[in-house]
Amino acid sequence: MFGSESAKYCNSMRTALLFAVMWIPLVLLWLVLGAKLSLLIWFVIIGIVINAISYWFADKLVISVIKAREVTEEEEPVLYGIVREISARLEKPMPKIYVAPYASPNSFATGRSERHACLCCTRGLLNILNERELRSVVSHELMHVYNHDIFTAALASLMAAAVSYFGYWLMYFGEKYFQKYKNNEIESKSKLQNLLKICVFSVVTFIGKGLSFVFGPIGALFVKLALSSDREFSADKYASNVTKDPAALASALNKISYGAQLHKMELIAGVRIVSALMIVDPYEKHSTLFSRLFSIHPPVDDRIEKLMHIANEVRVRAKVNIIIPNKKSVVTVSGA
Repeated sequence: MFGSESAKYCNSMRTALLFAVMWIPLVLLWLVLGAKLSLLIWFVIIGIVINAISYWFADKLVISVIKAREVTEEEEPVLYGIVREISARLEKPMPKIYVAPYASPNSFATGRSERHACLCCTRGLLNILNERELRSVVSHELMHVYNHDIFTAALASLMAAAVSYFGYWLMYFGEKYFQKYKNNEIESKSKLQNLLKICVFSVVTFIGKGLSFVFGPIGALFVKLALSSDREFSADKYASNVTKDPAALASALNKISYGAQLHKMELIAGVRIVSALMIVDPYEKHSTLFSRLFSIHPPVDDRIEKLMHIANEVRVRAKVNIIIPNKKSVVTVSGA
């Protein structure tokens, strides 16, 4: 039902590699500061703290970026019922359920393990999908949880988002203080000092824009390299096995893709990176060729085509199962 042990092992190795990558900036900084043994202890402590925070809070930070809120069964009885049904059928823990206040339809799963998983749907998704389609989408997300690739995805997204957010922070404060000193009326004796400050904040703003618009796609590429290229195809396939209804997932993907064009998700650093976790890339239809190079999502049309092929195979097998007994009964009668 779920991914092979080798696939789970690869996900574990990717996660370990991501934790190792977190040490690289600390090691470089330690070397720049003279590689003193007295500083090494502090850098080791800082590294352990960063890794611990990433392990315990990566999923919570991802959820906060998308502004999602945990909901109760009274608030979302249909969604709760579907998640409980599928989790019980697979004999797996039920994840926490969140809803994000976006009109753009989408969903994703995150968390550090099966027992600490979160499933998030946007309000737009719940508004446009029928129960059959919603069941297929929930099954898809739960396959990510039970295939153990959600923490790798959350950790990679968090690291990429951190770079982009730092760039936005520099850009915001750089532009703010640039305008402040540019428009500030001061005495002639301090004009030179003011000019130097303008130059400094111009450089800060430039660096911020560079981090946001250059390292943003690089961060997305980092996510792409950290995740398996066929994770969405695999989740589609496993979800189809669970629901026995691949056509419902194909219909849901078509609705989500079209809905994402009508209700565009805000293009900010954190949401852009979290989009790597979503069932459909919300920016796919209105992205540039350059940005599509960094997308981890296969084209929706390709996924729908594969699902419809599976649906046709299911129908053919169903017909064969009906026809063969009839043929046998006819042969038996003829033999008599």
